[in-house]
Amino acid sequence: MERILFVDDSEDIREIYETLLTSAGYDVISANDGEEAFSAYHSKQPAIVLTDIIMPKMCGIGLIKKIRENDSEVPIIAISGDPRQALLSSEAGANLFLEKPFCSTILVENINRHLDLLAAHLDSDHVATL
Repeated sequence: MERILFVDDSEDIREIYETLLTSAGYDVISANDGEEAFSAYHSKQPAIVLTDIIMPKMCGIGLIKKIRENDSEVPIIAISGDPRQALLSSEAGANLFLEKPFCSTILVENINRHLDLLAAHLDSDHVATL
């Protein structure tokens, strides 16, 4: 079971997506801001990170940059209701930007796609070192 870190400052949104992603077969860790998420990222080592952008304490852009300082491979999906955040998210290192609201099916499909891409990349790295 793949572990997902889901970050959003709205408790209602976190609960909705935690339920959705758990029912899709993922182990979900939730955080309510970038600082809490960065701590959870290091202690729980998720396979993928989904983060809102506009949050208190540390915003999603700051979180993405901090994660990218140490990990260039973990897939990061940025989420925001503000489409202007797409470019900033990409420049910070996000693999994908989803504009709220979005269909839950689209989210799960993109999570699966990015996890498959990561697995293929890691497999090819393993073969290359043999």
